[in-house]
Amino acid sequence: MSDNKHLQVDLEFLDKDEPVHAKAPETTSRPPSNPTKYNWKGILIAVGVVIIIGAISDSGSSTKSSSSSNSQTDSVSVGNYHCSSYNKSQADALNPTDVESRQLDAETQNLKDRAAAIKVSSDQIDSMTVDNTDQDSLDYYNQQVNIHNAKLDTYKTDAASHEAKIANYNTRVEKYNNYLDAHCTRDN
Repeated sequence: MSDNKHLQVDLEFLDKDEPVHAKAPETTSRPPSNPTKYNWKGILIAVGVVIIIGAISDSGSSTKSSSSSNSQTDSVSVGNYHCSSYNKSQADALNPTDVESRQLDAETQNLKDRAAAIKVSSDQIDSMTVDNTDQDSLDYYNQQVNIHNAKLDTYKTDAASHEAKIANYNTRVEKYNNYLDAHCTRDN
């Protein structure tokens, strides 16, 4: 293993201006293939199979379309309207849920209760007698005013948010009603 053998590479060809000639590929005993010759029998069989599969899938899709058209022609009652079950499901997707309605009603009641409490607080502050010479009396009055104003500011923010929710809810109800008018038949 201690014999260091060096590989001798002749790199003199790099210094020459002559092109290096590559070795010609070996010839095979087979004649070259004709690129224009096709297996027409195989191609025709493949095309026939594709046509048959296409015809089968077309007849299956006509069955599907007739079943989907049946689902659009069945009549379902929606309030004062009659619709296809498809149009009913589309309308139902637009309509706000009963849970949303109850939640808005609960928020409305909560805001009414808070408004009444704020009114009571305002009346109490208005009826307070304050001794301007007594610092404790002034501090108590100012503290009650600050508490009242903080509740009032929170109420105003919550009421504005609630009004936006109501507007969104009403817009959805309007879209629902417009969809029923456009796609369903109103009962007489």
